[in-house]
Amino acid sequence: MSSKTSRPARSSGPLFRRTTLPVLFALGSALIFSGCFSMATPDGFLTTDESGYQIKAVSSDSTLLWVRIFKDRYDGDLPFWTDALYNDLVEHRGYTLKEKKAIRAGDLDGEEMLFETTAAGATQQYLVSLFVKDGLISGKICVVEFVGSDEAFEVHLEAVRAAVKTIRF
Repeated sequence: MSSKTSRPARSSGPLFRRTTLPVLFALGSALIFSGCFSMATPDGFLTTDESGYQIKAVSSDSTLLWVRIFKDRYDGDLPFWTDALYNDLVEHRGYTLKEKKAIRAGDLDGEEMLFETTAAGATQQYLVSLFVKDGLISGKICVVEFVGSDEAFEVHLEAVRAAVKTIRF
């Protein structure tokens, strides 16, 4: 008698294809479509939240930075989303546009808009940087928002603009 133990044969039959291939596809899709993105934290800021589709940071003088990624299943382009954001803020919320310019982050074209508004009786500056990226199934929109009181905003503005240039998504 032999003391050899027999191993089950490796199967590449229908059961293997029905279970393993969908699992591999799901894992691959999770990696491809995950919320992986990055942006350098500007000098003077502390990151308070960094999850799949957003980054939040705050400065010691209470300016706020929020970076978010949205899926764009409608495939709008940069001019469309820039106009939509402008119309919402100016026409519906009463913000005043102070400056608008084209920007770049790596190989991505974007738009930067600087607004002013009054909140709780104080003037606030609000900077929004917007990027749109085409995707295989749906595109992505990256929105960077930076807000603060006049003085604190000016202190951090150039550091935030430099950080925006480091966005990868």
